[in-house]
Amino acid sequence: IVDPTLEVHLNIADLVDPVAEIARLEKALAKAKTDIQNLQKKMASPGYDKVPAEVREKNTKTLADLHAEVTTTEAAITKMQALKAQRDAKK
Repeated sequence: IVDPTLEVHLNIADLVDPVAEIARLEKALAKAKTDIQNLQKKMASPGYDKVPAEVREKNTKTLADLHAEVTTTEAAITKMQALKAQRDAKK
């Protein structure tokens, strides 16, 4: 069974281009941060308290998911940078 909390660890050191992966991850990180800003702005707007409770709950969950995505993506970038450094050291 696959769910959002599932993490799989594979040795991909020889299968991935760390430079390309870092670029992809940085793009995803920027999008997630923009989405957070936009959602926070929406949630802080006047009259947001009149939005239906189920929508507010959904937005709160989405915001939490986005924060988790940022944390995970930042960790992945750090790992890819380490892999890149390791490869550069071998050259």
